[in-house]
Amino acid sequence: MLSNQILHKTAQDIREITGFDCAIWDMQGLCLVRTNENLTEYELQIQDFRDDEEEPDEMILDEMGMFRIYEDSDPVYVLMLHGNADGMELAGRMGASQLRNLLYVYKERMDKNRFIQNLLLDNLLLVDIYNQAKKMKIPAELKRVVFVIEPKNEGDVLVQETLKGLYATGTKDFVTAIDEKHIICMPENIFFYFQHSNYFINDMWNYVYTIYFNRC
Repeated sequence: MLSNQILHKTAQDIREITGFDCAIWDMQGLCLVRTNENLTEYELQIQDFRDDEEEPDEMILDEMGMFRIYEDSDPVYVLMLHGNADGMELAGRMGASQLRNLLYVYKERMDKNRFIQNLLLDNLLLVDIYNQAKKMKIPAELKRVVFVIEPKNEGDVLVQETLKGLYATGTKDFVTAIDEKHIICMPENIFFYFQHSNYFINDMWNYVYTIYFNRC
C-alpha cells in the first residue's frame, strides 16, 4: 500500500492538472486523502460502488466519478473525482493509471528491499543472489557501504522515513529495516556519504546513536 504522503501528493496533482476535486478511499471504506472536506459526504455511494462486484470498474454520475484501482487482480483503492462531468472519464482514467503505476513501483521497491534484507541476513544461496540481483537489475559486483542504524526508540518509524527521504532517492539506494531494532542504509554513491558523514551522523536530531561501517 502507498503511504499517505504519496497519496496526498497524487491527489493534489490530479486536482491541479485536471481541475477536479479528488479523494482516494481504501477498500475498508476509509477516505485516505481528499482535496475537499465535503467529499466525505459521498461515503454511501463509494461503499455501494466498492461492494458491488457487478458494477463496472468505472462509473460516471452527474457530478462524480468513481474508479477502482487494482494491484495485480485485487482492488485496493477507489479514486473519486468531483466536478463537471465533461472530461471526467479521461481525467479519472489518467489518475487511475498513475495510481497503478505507483503501486507497481512500490511493489518493485519492496521486492528489492526484501532481497537486500535476506542478503544481509544470509538467507540466500549464492546462486539465488546472482539470479535475483540480475532479475531486479541490481549490480552484483558493485562495492557498497552498509550503515547499520539503531534508533533510540524501538519501532520509531520516523527515523526510517527520514532516512528514505534524505538518502534513498535513487533506484540503487536502499533504506530498509532488518529487524525491530535496526535499519540499514545502503547508498550507491559511497564517496558522497563520506563527504557528508558529519551531517549524516550528527544532524539526525538525536534519533540515531549507533552507526557501524561494514563493506559487503
